[in-house]
Amino acid sequence: MAKGQIWSYDLLVAVVVFILMLALVVFFWWSISSTTGESGEHRLAKEASNLADVLMSPGNPSDWEEKIDADNESTWAAISLLGIMESFDSPVISESKALALLEMNETNYDALKARFRSNYNFYIEMKEFYDCANESMQNSTFNCSARGIAPGSEEWRSMEHFVSVGGRNFTIGIHPDEGNARSASVVNRFAIYNNSLVRVRVILWTNQTWQ
Repeated sequence: MAKGQIWSYDLLVAVVVFILMLALVVFFWWSISSTTGESGEHRLAKEASNLADVLMSPGNPSDWEEKIDADNESTWAAISLLGIMESFDSPVISESKALALLEMNETNYDALKARFRSNYNFYIEMKEFYDCANESMQNSTFNCSARGIAPGSEEWRSMEHFVSVGGRNFTIGIHPDEGNARSASVVNRFAIYNNSLVRVRVILWTNQTWQ
């Protein structure tokens, strides 16, 4: 075989190898780009939705509130997932789990954020709906005054009221306004608590902005 033919075969093999290597590089670049190219707003919204879904579950273990000391964050490692529902097949929120979350938040916000596995700051509130200004409500089971709602106040005139858990308004985390948030994502879920329809609002927020 002539030297020219051998050289041309070597060149052909080199070109084929080069093309294959280039194809692999392009493929891996595209794979990485498709994974990391997700917009910041989309990541924030997706994580907020995921957190809301986990929160509106019984958690794991399902009796997690009985396995920890809410005042001692070193015991929280027993929790895989933090949820507040009685069970998967029930729309009812567990008072003991809601109270445990309030106490955990008071103990250590950052440690609670870590248990939520969140990359962002969070704020969660629970509200129910009734009309304090309606006289027929004054002697109802809601008993606005007994819940500490002052007659004529902004909350008195509102149809939305914080749910009281253990004598405290159910809010955990840091409100976006307090943290000077630049980006936030809001997810609402509905459930039953104390025989009342309630809205659980999950807000994830960050000081980061995206172009």
